[in-house]
Amino acid sequence: MLEGLGLPAGLADAYAHLVTVPSVAPDEMARASGTSTDDAVTMLAALEQHALASRSEFGGEVRWTAVPPLLTGQRLLVEQASRLLEAQRELLALSESHQRTVRAGGAEHLVEVVVGEAALHAQLSRLGEAAQEVLALVKPPFVAVSFSDDAALSTAPISRVIFDHAVFADDYHTIERLRQTVRPGDQLRVHPAVPMRLRVYDQRVGVLPLVRHDAQPAVLLVHSGGLVTLAVEFFEAMWREATPLPVGDAALGSGAERRWPGIDDRRVFGLLLTGATDATIAHQLGRSERWVQRRVRLMMDEAGARTRLQLGWEAHRRGWLVDEPTGGRSSAAEADEAASPLPPVA
Repeated sequence: MLEGLGLPAGLADAYAHLVTVPSVAPDEMARASGTSTDDAVTMLAALEQHALASRSEFGGEVRWTAVPPLLTGQRLLVEQASRLLEAQRELLALSESHQRTVRAGGAEHLVEVVVGEAALHAQLSRLGEAAQEVLALVKPPFVAVSFSDDAALSTAPISRVIFDHAVFADDYHTIERLRQTVRPGDQLRVHPAVPMRLRVYDQRVGVLPLVRHDAQPAVLLVHSGGLVTLAVEFFEAMWREATPLPVGDAALGSGAERRWPGIDDRRVFGLLLTGATDATIAHQLGRSERWVQRRVRLMMDEAGARTRLQLGWEAHRRGWLVDEPTGGRSSAAEADEAASPLPPVA
């Protein structure tokens, strides 16, 4: 742990031993650490230099005692925070310098072509690890980037994804893979006609597909400027038209004004939103087509809808679909299921 605060690994181990004994002499530290006495003296002197140990003499023998961990830990935390703050200032200064260079260099520096599967993965990983927000449009085919890579966009705290209906077409396992891939905090929607693949990182870097005749996967990396602004506005327009995709139970409403008919119906409705057929839904849930049709009919009756299209509209209007970050199964979801107004269908 102390290595993360800037302390060398060997010293961290020595300090960890030192706090377990009242005091230690060089020969005792040498035996404990498996080093020579001279190395132990050097190690103890380094601990003293880092204010992790204090030296004293007892009967002519020099011994070292650990400084209390909370005292030294607080100091190390403050020093590390100061170093990180200084590094942040330097990065901001370098970023401003880079932006000035880009602006002075002309438009050719705003667009970068990335060709090849390895290069594409490396760029997307680098961008995803550093991003605070990722926006994405997802549609097949998945060539250089797999479905899992597209769904698990990054470690960014905020990820908003719009899936094309075709992502879920004729694939019985897509929803289940999506359940396993998405993280709490992701917001997902589905749209019947996503025109292209797109990613935008922190509203500053855009990734757009590039068609090449040699079939090598390639993208355009757009750095800032009007193209990124246009991409963000295009995504937001698609987001307003798209329907929330309930992958986790917590993504659906709860409470009296948002009562949902039950967990089975959540799953059925989630698959309906992807454009899945009754046969696909039945296969996904391990049920018969007749069972699916009866569940849909009961939901339509509950919503007062004559068609499945009206069912989707009513669910959205009544707050049954809540566009919240995905999460695990909650006690509210279990309570909703227990209080379901619809009868179970075997």
